[in-house]
Parts: sequence; C-alpha cells; structure tokens
Amino acid sequence: MIFKKIKFKNFKFIFNLTLLASTFLNLVAKSDSLDNQNLKTLKENAPYKIDKNYLEKNQDLDYILDTGDKIQIIINPELPEFNTISLIDINGTINIPRFNRVYVAGLTINELRNVLNEKYEEILNKPDIEIVINSYRPINAYIYGEVESPGLYTLNVIQEKINNDLLQKQKYINNSSYNQKNKFQKFPTIFDIIRKAGGITEYSNIEKIIVTRNNSFSNGGGKIRAEINFAEVIKTGNYENNIRLRDGDYIVIEKSKIPTLGQFSMAMKSNLNPKFISVYVSGRVESPGEKKVTRLSTVQDAIVLSGGTKALKGKINLIRLNQNGELEKLKISSNKRKRGSKNNPYLKDGDIIYIGKSPFNITSEILGEILDPFGQLIQGLSIYEALN
Repeated sequence: MIFKKIKFKNFKFIFNLTLLASTFLNLVAKSDSLDNQNLKTLKENAPYKIDKNYLEKNQDLDYILDTGDKIQIIINPELPEFNTISLIDINGTINIPRFNRVYVAGLTINELRNVLNEKYEEILNKPDIEIVINSYRPINAYIYGEVESPGLYTLNVIQEKINNDLLQKQKYINNSSYNQKNKFQKFPTIFDIIRKAGGITEYSNIEKIIVTRNNSFSNGGGKIRAEINFAEVIKTGNYENNIRLRDGDYIVIEKSKIPTLGQFSMAMKSNLNPKFISVYVSGRVESPGEKKVTRLSTVQDAIVLSGGTKALKGKINLIRLNQNGELEKLKISSNKRKRGSKNNPYLKDGDIIYIGKSPFNITSEILGEILDPFGQLIQGLSIYEALN
C-alpha cells in the first residue's frame, strides 16, 4: 500500500526475478507500506534492487510542520548565537536569529532546511543547517464509518528520554550548554485511533480502510489517498499496514454488506476492541441495573444476566444513541431469536434495555388508583367500628 494522488489510478510494481536460465517466476505485488514511497519505481523486467537512499530514509523529513511543534535549528555548531529552539506559534511562525519571525507552517523539515539555507546565504558562507523536531504537536485525526464512536480525535506522540549518557550529544544553544539525550518516540497509528473510537462494529470492512492526508509542497501539495488492508494487522500480526498517523488524516471504514463476526472476534482478541461493554437493564427483570457484557452479547444475553424477566411482562425496548447523536428506540419480540437478528441484536456500549409492564399490570394499577379513595374510606370505617 502506498499513498497516491487522488486521480483514482492503480499503481503496480512489477518485479521479475530470474531463478533458472529456462525458468522465470513473475511476481506481481502491491507495495503495502507508506515507507516504500522513497523507493523509485523500478523499470519493467529489471531485477529487484534497493536504492541506497532507502538506508537514509527518515519519516520526519516528510513530516509537515505546524502550530505546536518545537524545533531545534542548528545553523552552525561553532556559532552558538545562531542556534535556537523555537516553538511554532499560533500564527505558524518561529523566531530565528538575525531574521526575527518567519512563517514555517506547512513546510516539511527538508523544505524548511532548504529555504533557511538560502536565507542564511545572505550573511553566512555555505550554511549547512540541521533541523530536529524536539517535540511534536498532538495529532488531530478524523475517523468515520463503521466504528463505535466516529468523529475527531486527538492523540499525543509519546516521547521518552533514553537514560544513557553515551547517547548524549553536546549542543550549544543561545550561548548556553544544552545536553540533549536521544529520545524514544511512539507515534499514534491506525490501530490507536480505531481503539480510541471504541473499536470496529460487526459490519466493519477493515480489508479496505481509506486514509486521506495532506501532501507536502515538494510532492505536489493537495491530498493523497491510500487503501489499507487492516485485516492483516489483526489476523497475522503484520504491523506494516498499521501506519503512523499524521495531523489532519481523514480515515473512513466502509460498511460490509454482511456481518464480519470473524474479524470482530479477532479485534477483541487483539485488544483493538474492548472485550466488555456496559449496558443498563431495567423494568420487569429480576435483577435490574448496569451489566457488563462481552462485545458479542445480544439483548437476550443481557436479560438472562439480569435474572430473566418476571412472569408478567410487556414489550422489550432497546434504547440506543446512534451515530447522529439521536436516541433510537427499537421494539423487540420477547421470543428467542437468532443472534444478531432484528429481534435479538448485538449490543453496543451504553445501550438501555427496558422491559415494560404487561397489559394486566397496567390494568391492575389503573384499577388500584381508581379504587384507592374507596379503599381508604372502607379501611377508615373498619378502624372506627373497632374502636367503638
């Protein structure tokens, strides 16, 4: 899988490998990793080669800077007065020595380095600027479609310092000594945002997750799109397709025409989906209240967990907050039905099951209310006669 400009064309890499003088094996494969973007398209019928630039690959070079990123700019290690650490402000600008504030939002590290080299050539001889991201802004990404709670989510980049003195590098920033240890960084992925959105549904088509993201100016700008087979991640543990998220990513999980219960079950085993959800059962059951059930539980399962219904009961109602933020009310037959059917649906977190009263219960209560004044009068007369 690779990201491609939105022109809706299919890209294929064709690799021919000679096994024997008289036998050829043609392998046709689609690249399944964002990382393969830096590999040049190989000529047809050419042997498979890895370009030397692959060894110098760095995802940060294509990272698009914006408000909240803190970057370290080293103009010259021997001229500490030119070196600085800057936080990109709300206006997308940073302050650099001799040139004050400059606009950098929307540029990659490579792009910023190139324009700063050009800028500092006005006052320095052949500057060779180094730029490092000291801390990353939180990632805001959208996820829609077949997840439990679609919407906009904010995920943080986890950054930890490695406590190893041998890995320290001495830097001189703003006339002061700055000791920077190598940092371990964990970036949020497709897995993380699906999990934060409550996991997939029983109708999620995770074999075709569409990710749309911002493209850098150097690569043509605009938007790029990729289709990801995420099923491989939870089926085989092939985390190559569990791509790193970028700020502004737009993720869509399409709906399958039939339930994908096998994938749904694997999602729980892989911790993509929480194993348990909370529902509330009330009304004509023996033990009403909040119940923790597994993600593949149905309405009937929750009723059984609540001790079953009482002898006199009415309709079963399922109340659910749908993806549009509206309350949805479903009337369900009390007869046992196939799991996942209309009358015995799978539960979602926050569902409310209410078992109403039977017509007999309602009639009895109405009669009780009507006869209540007379009952009190008769009871009062009996007490009066007893006292006299």
